[in-house]
Amino acid sequence: MILTKLVILDRNKEEANSFTFSDKSNIITSEDSNVGKSCLLKSIYYALGFPIKTIQENWILKNKLFKLYYNHNGKDEFIIRYGDLYWADNKSMNTKEYSAWLLNKLGINIKLSLKQEIDIRSVYPSAVILPFYVDQDDSWSSIPYKNVANDLNQYDSSLIPSALFEYIFNISTQDILDKKEKITFLAKDRAVLEQQYNTLSSLKNEFMQKDANDYAFNEEEAINDIKQYLQLANDINNKLNDFKSKIYRKKIEIDKLNVELLELSHVVKDTDNEYKSIKVKCEHCGSLLTEEQSLTRVHLMNNKYEASLLCANMRQQVKKLDQEINEAINNKLGLEEEYKNVLSVAQKKQGEITLQKFIEQQAKKISKENFIVVKNNLNNKIRELNDNINELNREIRNLQKIQKTLKDEIGNEFNIKKNELRFTFPNAALNEVEFLKFRTIKGSGTVNNLTFFSIYIIYLYLLTKYSIIELPIGVDAPIKDELTGENTGLIYKTLEKYIMNTSKQSFVVMLKDKLPYINDKHNIIELTKPILNKEKYETLLSEFSCIAEIHA
Repeated sequence: MILTKLVILDRNKEEANSFTFSDKSNIITSEDSNVGKSCLLKSIYYALGFPIKTIQENWILKNKLFKLYYNHNGKDEFIIRYGDLYWADNKSMNTKEYSAWLLNKLGINIKLSLKQEIDIRSVYPSAVILPFYVDQDDSWSSIPYKNVANDLNQYDSSLIPSALFEYIFNISTQDILDKKEKITFLAKDRAVLEQQYNTLSSLKNEFMQKDANDYAFNEEEAINDIKQYLQLANDINNKLNDFKSKIYRKKIEIDKLNVELLELSHVVKDTDNEYKSIKVKCEHCGSLLTEEQSLTRVHLMNNKYEASLLCANMRQQVKKLDQEINEAINNKLGLEEEYKNVLSVAQKKQGEITLQKFIEQQAKKISKENFIVVKNNLNNKIRELNDNINELNREIRNLQKIQKTLKDEIGNEFNIKKNELRFTFPNAALNEVEFLKFRTIKGSGTVNNLTFFSIYIIYLYLLTKYSIIELPIGVDAPIKDELTGENTGLIYKTLEKYIMNTSKQSFVVMLKDKLPYINDKHNIIELTKPILNKEKYETLLSEFSCIAEIHA
């Protein structure tokens, strides 16, 4: 995913601007500090789905619309973000839906176990983006890559960021664990079939000689079972009543929202009509719009976008309620079927639950002639499961071998780069740094800055070489503390050597007085304050017209 342009629109201040990017290295610079370099970089990753924790007080993300153009697999597309709402592929999405969309777009399936839970879930965009992004405010203390995104705190802390890098480097054990899980399920199925096979074999003589009438039915046991089934049916019926009440309440909420949506749609339509009525030239003199008419038109367009955005929020609520209703209906249908089955079982007095009782009852129907057929069928199913298990075990061994080779290769590259940087920055505390082991960085000042910088450079370089995900690298202010002139120059030269001179897309923030440290040509995005302006607002407003079209 190569980023090509970002459009920013502040609806409250009626300011806007757009920024075009190179598919290689991009330097975001300005003459002075506090112009907005960091805000622009943070906005790029925010538009992509990253939850920015710290940003300048006057740069209010929730008040802005972001349209991020990108090229993926040779196709030009865009993502729009406004708060927790996203638009992509001609549809609107909430955060959860967008997360699934982004993972699918990138062709990845990262899953992590939650903190203090067995449950494993697909990750949010922050987990995918984190390894590629170094934040000016939150990436330079304690442990590298830790505590940069709040929504990563829900996962097992031991997995962040090591498990993310393992997946991105294609050395994750997740595929192996998935295959082992499949083996576990297949082995359970095989154990059931083997038990049936062995029981069938042990009962061979009785099975083939006894008359069906010899099998007695335990009436007392059946009556007790019927009582249990009827109690279960009563419990299920109570749950059914709860689901019916829930569905009724949700439908009332949807009806209310739909009425409000209809009214808002009329507002958008009326605004369009008013806008068009002053859009043409004067029919008598052919003059252009007056200043008053122009201001009125902008006001109408703002009303239209306000209403469209409100419509989008309400449609998300309706969509969520629809999903909850469908889920409730599905659960209700499942319970109704279960209720029907439970009553059927009770009526037929089926209380036998052990394997031997099952076989005894089946013996009433199975003749001597098909005994061998049943046994052979069981044997064939067991053989098929064994073949599947053996194939999975072969795949696991091959995968382990490939991953070990690749992990050793990347680990060796890690150590090579670490030794190079130890020579470049002798004061950096890199002796205890190991591949995929993220520990607290002790120290302060220059030593701390150089140590963090070296670690980030190593992993970012490895991403440019081994990542299976195509995402841009972002470095927001590589110097956190005051350094000597010599160290400052070395930092920017190192950044250029290992990151900016690769074939991968990157974004680096630096003051203009640091540009002399850079040797090669890069795309320069020079900012002046303010980075958004009122002159471009009306023109760039049309960039977001697709929002109204999507919700038309």
